[in-house]
Amino acid sequence: MPSETDGWITAIEVKPIKPDAANLDVGEASTLTLAVEHIARVLVLMDGTIGRSCARALDLSVTGLVGALLAAKREGLVPSV
Repeated sequence: MPSETDGWITAIEVKPIKPDAANLDVGEASTLTLAVEHIARVLVLMDGTIGRSCARALDLSVTGLVGALLAAKREGLVPSV
């Protein structure tokens, strides 16, 4: 699978599961596909209710933006939320 690294972010080309399965959009489908392929210690960041439900059904750890911000605050990475 080709990838390109720019600093600490690695872009990886993913052939997503069908987006119409469970009414996922292409971004959600791509995210879940990549998470399943790299199951070792991933946390899926997704706010959409359907996408989060699908992630949980795939036994993936999932959080939304608010959860990520609260974790950053708890770890002292941001002064306030």
